[in-house]
Amino acid sequence: MGVRPQDLPESRAEVVAYHLTKGPALFDACIRAGAMPIRPPGDIHASAQELARLEAERVRNGELFWVSSDMTELVGAASKTMPGFTLAPDDMPSPWGFMAFEKPIRTITSPYTGEDIPIVAASWGPLPFADFASGGVWASWYSDTGNVLDRAGNSGLPDRVKSMMKGSLPRFTYDCESVAPFSDTELKSVTATGEEPSDNALGVDLLKTVWLLMAQPLAEVSEVEPDRAVRKRMRRANQEPKSVRVIELRRPQRSGEAGPGTREYHHAWVVRGHWRNQWHPKRQVHRPVWIAPHIKGPEGAPLIGGEKVYALKR
Repeated sequence: MGVRPQDLPESRAEVVAYHLTKGPALFDACIRAGAMPIRPPGDIHASAQELARLEAERVRNGELFWVSSDMTELVGAASKTMPGFTLAPDDMPSPWGFMAFEKPIRTITSPYTGEDIPIVAASWGPLPFADFASGGVWASWYSDTGNVLDRAGNSGLPDRVKSMMKGSLPRFTYDCESVAPFSDTELKSVTATGEEPSDNALGVDLLKTVWLLMAQPLAEVSEVEPDRAVRKRMRRANQEPKSVRVIELRRPQRSGEAGPGTREYHHAWVVRGHWRNQWHPKRQVHRPVWIAPHIKGPEGAPLIGGEKVYALKR
């Protein structure tokens, strides 16, 4: 089961504490393995310390977001056909963010065990050290620690050891990262190796889809406060619990009913979900807008095409 929005502030605090204490060793190992050529200048030790500090800063300063299962499914489907566009700071809901998904947003294959690893959270924030003239954003992707420990690759670990590890590690485990520039030309996001994301990598483009969709009327945004017990524990640790922005999918409405002066139809049909570029006069830019799948035609008319229709219910 994914983390509840009420529990996200405490889970975030665990991630911050981990990066401040054990993050330098994690990034040191990644650099020595050749996995992070995009990194701060300096020797390996100094660079690893700075990477850990920056990640802790991104997570700590980030506004908190929680994305429901239905909205996550839409993001996964819509991201496959999202038109390319140059990312700008105004496209982001906040300069820093930490976002958890009720269900995995993507599954990647571990290069070490060959097992599928579900990605369930992401952070983002400024990218101060990459050679991007206009600046850019760094995104980090997290897996569920308990899920990873329970995988077949760890079947040799005694249950008491797994339980101890789950108790000492944060709910979310840092997995991979990607970067994207704020540029005058259209550029895709790249991984920290400087390459475009493959099917087994995660790019900022996936977050761009989330950011676009959550700003549209199809998304219902509300705020949830941490539970009382969570607030008390965090305040005892001198941490201020923050509210969480919950992103859910609105219930789709039927459209295209016959009216005065319109053509009379005797069948209904499915209009597939698709992107459409829309001009934003205030910003003087085009941005993709998702046109949700819907049924057109008179109520009760037979559906032509034999297509499956999935109802999204709350």
